[in-house]
Amino acid sequence: MKKSETILLLNKINVGYNGSLILTDFSLELYESDILLIIGPNGVGKSTLLKSIFGYVPIKSGDIFFNNFRINKLTPDQRAKLGISILFQDKKIFSQMTVEENLLVSFIKNGYSIEDRIENVYAEFPILFLRKNSPASQLSDGEQQQLAWGRILMQEPKLVLLDEPSSGLSNNKLLLISRQIHKISSSGISFIIVEHHTEGLIDIATHILNLENKEFLSIKNTPVWEYK
Repeated sequence: MKKSETILLLNKINVGYNGSLILTDFSLELYESDILLIIGPNGVGKSTLLKSIFGYVPIKSGDIFFNNFRINKLTPDQRAKLGISILFQDKKIFSQMTVEENLLVSFIKNGYSIEDRIENVYAEFPILFLRKNSPASQLSDGEQQQLAWGRILMQEPKLVLLDEPSSGLSNNKLLLISRQIHKISSSGISFIIVEHHTEGLIDIATHILNLENKEFLSIKNTPVWEYK
């Protein structure tokens, strides 16, 4: 069986605010199709980790490699063009734009044409096609979540960072999201998920890390995390 390629490598990064470190000498190696679920109480650095990978919070030392390319000094926009996407709790949709306009402004050309990409999104989320001319503000919470997913897929990501994807959703809808993540990961896309409500996500995660005590709760593949 062919070994998956390394998609993300964090080498002893130090991250913090106002002179105080939140993550110290944190190392991580993530492979294609990995689904890393990160849990733990507030304040241990879960969201900070995602923001440092995407470039919203600069690291103080260490290195971040994406597809073997050092991205320490790249802006979030530059990282997005390389294939990193992030989805926050508030979904970041444009409520006054139509569903289709939301998708079009999210497009990043990494291979597919915009026509092919939006066709694939509509195939993945048929409700978005039916509502494509509706303002995003008229969508239900579940439909807005699908639109947020569609916007991510318009970027053709290789790595998706999810911060509390359960926010505002029922357990049933979180189970649907879990199935969606599992399906998307089978195409080679990797995920790092920060979540308190783990219903469904535990079943699909390849690795589960408790960031509070720096240890795995479950390991289904080779460990991706090292702490020294």
